[in-house]
Amino acid sequence: MNLIKLQLTARQLNTIAYTFNGLKTIHPVTKEDKTARSILLELSLKFQKKNLEVTQKSNLFSDKKKSAFTLKYHEAFYLEYYLNLIQNFPLSEYDRNCVNFIKSTLNQKLA
Repeated sequence: MNLIKLQLTARQLNTIAYTFNGLKTIHPVTKEDKTARSILLELSLKFQKKNLEVTQKSNLFSDKKKSAFTLKYHEAFYLEYYLNLIQNFPLSEYDRNCVNFIKSTLNQKLA
């Protein structure tokens, strides 16, 4: 089984955790969409827990630390799929750049 490693700064992690709020607006119809939503809900929980942990422990010197995530291939695939979908949602310029960076990193690692 392929494992995809992803490292995110605290701000990137915060952006991803924030974007998962848009997951509530997507209503699946097909089996594929329901599968994607199920996987993404688990990922959402994973990222939001880590974001809360990092936020509580953050200080002036921990800003440069990166959080490491190990994703299964299907999780990384659906995360990239979701990040493509949310480009139409209103995001700040910084958040959009973070999403594009993470999406391109995932794309390279999935290839």
